[in-house]
Amino acid sequence: MKRWLKLVIFGFAILSVSLFANVLLHEAGHFAVADFYGLSPEIHLNQPVNLTGDSQFLNIEPAVAYVSYTGTSSDVVAKDAIIAMAGPAVNFILFGFSLLAYKLSKSEFGKIGAVIMAVPSFISGITNLIPIEYSDGMTILNFLNHV
Repeated sequence: MKRWLKLVIFGFAILSVSLFANVLLHEAGHFAVADFYGLSPEIHLNQPVNLTGDSQFLNIEPAVAYVSYTGTSSDVVAKDAIIAMAGPAVNFILFGFSLLAYKLSKSEFGKIGAVIMAVPSFISGITNLIPIEYSDGMTILNFLNHV
């Protein structure tokens, strides 16, 4: 097998793992902080392609992952903001570890893998901080508006 083809296959495999790991660990960050506050969190991961038995063969829906939690608190807005910050923080930590892996790697495959892990981590962290409806950024902005 040609070297460039091995790199493409390796890159695609790492990108797939990176995207899934970023989503799962991002939500795990929210989960951990909500659990710390005793809010009984649950992680919800919906698949992007739903194979249904109805008239459509493929029912394409957006991939959605989120953490829901229950509980009452007088400072719920502040806790919501801290929980919201935890997801992007995990993405930035993954980005940092990816940069460290790049620096320590001695092989071409290792460096490519580290870059492919780093880019989605950084992009995910930044995009989740954009204050649009139902985003971590909007939750944080709502807290800042109440301060």
